[in-house]
Amino acid sequence: MRRRLEVLLALGFLISACQAYTERMHGGPSIEDDDGGDDDMGDDDTGDVDDDDDDTSGDDDDDAGPISSADDFVQVSVAGMHSCALRTDGTLWCWGRDFFGMASAPGGTYQQVAVGGNHNCAVRTDGTLHCWGQPSYGLEDPPDGVFTQVAMESFHGCGLRPDGSVDCWGCAPDPWTPEIYAGQCQDQPGPYVQIAVGYYFNCGLTPQQTVECWGCQGEGNDYGQCSPPAVPFESISAGTHHACGLTADDGLVCWGKGDDGQTNPPPGTYLPFQDDGGNQCAVHTDGLVECWGCWLNWGECDAPEKTPFVQVDTGWGHTCGVRADGRVECWGQDSFGQASPDGGPYEGDPGDDDLADDDTS
Repeated sequence: MRRRLEVLLALGFLISACQAYTERMHGGPSIEDDDGGDDDMGDDDTGDVDDDDDDTSGDDDDDAGPISSADDFVQVSVAGMHSCALRTDGTLWCWGRDFFGMASAPGGTYQQVAVGGNHNCAVRTDGTLHCWGQPSYGLEDPPDGVFTQVAMESFHGCGLRPDGSVDCWGCAPDPWTPEIYAGQCQDQPGPYVQIAVGYYFNCGLTPQQTVECWGCQGEGNDYGQCSPPAVPFESISAGTHHACGLTADDGLVCWGKGDDGQTNPPPGTYLPFQDDGGNQCAVHTDGLVECWGCWLNWGECDAPEKTPFVQVDTGWGHTCGVRADGRVECWGQDSFGQASPDGGPYEGDPGDDDLADDDTS
């Protein structure tokens, strides 16, 4: 019953976005160039990339999803209906649903980007934070000062400072479940070397390689995601109600809610999670991506079988990764162009397409 309720909530959230577009937008779907960033993605601004003409991976791309024409990316972050990526020169490129401007990349240079539900935050090269997108829940007003990492979720965000302390913001009452909004926005002294943000909880990796989590307060919010195992970890990542960590022997251990296999990662050796990316997909040490526990089943777990990657991030219904050749490739739900990295901001109305029926796997 609980799982069915979660599915209904997810579908309701995504379908309501379509309805909002229908109410506010006029005319048919259109994909326009993003004039907020400093660079173009190349001549092909339709989101269609000819892999036969531009394949630098050396692998068979027959199973490939949409791939960026640019090959200078170092990090990608995704949410439900949009995605952003960081280039080697520090500029940002975003694509997908742009209803609140969250897919319109700002100018300037950055060292890391984190994507939330309808908003994003990025760490500038000087260490300060810049946030954009939906102006709600206080997410548009991050703390002042210098940070080394930022992590975002739908209703709150946290930043890691150089001294290892954590500042969090947002956490305005959730209109659906206000009773479980407690704890996840509490600042923490740390020190931590990495943080990960889940739906109503956060985790921090200490210099001693232990994990500490906080939040998880309120009825129906404690699935064990705030009780990490007492083993040494090298990096961490958080999902909706679960978290995962890379152990000292490069294996994966996950904890929290695992009704659909989220806490049962495949065996093997993996690369460290970058920032807070991953949570249901990870990169093996040989570069191949493996995914598990994807309960939406919109193709977000259908990773390419032969293409090497260096980093991957999973959102609600789609996944994107930075390939070894520097290009971004995505797979899964693409109703708003969130899995088409060359598309840029999606300004149109998806029309009669039902997000729940649009299976791009």
